[in-house]
Amino acid sequence: MSKYALLLLTEPGSHEAMARAYHALSYTTDLQQNGFEAQIIFDGGGTVWLQEFAKVDHPLRKLFESTKQKGLIGGYCPMCADSFKVDRKIAAELKIKELDEYNRNPSVGKLARDGFHLITI
Repeated sequence: MSKYALLLLTEPGSHEAMARAYHALSYTTDLQQNGFEAQIIFDGGGTVWLQEFAKVDHPLRKLFESTKQKGLIGGYCPMCADSFKVDRKIAAELKIKELDEYNRNPSVGKLARDGFHLITI
């Protein structure tokens, strides 16, 4: 079976960004339910979503928690989190793994080597 890594790069702040975050969570779950290995990686402006998902009243909080409980959250980019002023304590509280694999970023080369198709959202 194929493997997929969805890199959520879109920063919150618009209706389009909300739709992209929703679809990243939804698509990952759909792929997993259809027998594929899948994960979301929060990268670039997408790391800001961690602060949003930490809010108990966020409209995507339940979907985020469901996706996380299924083990479909691969992690986040620590350099991007710092660049976008994301409090990394929030990521730790959410139990999201820091992916410091290539110059303080997730390694897309490692993902590709491990057979993952990369999808940016």
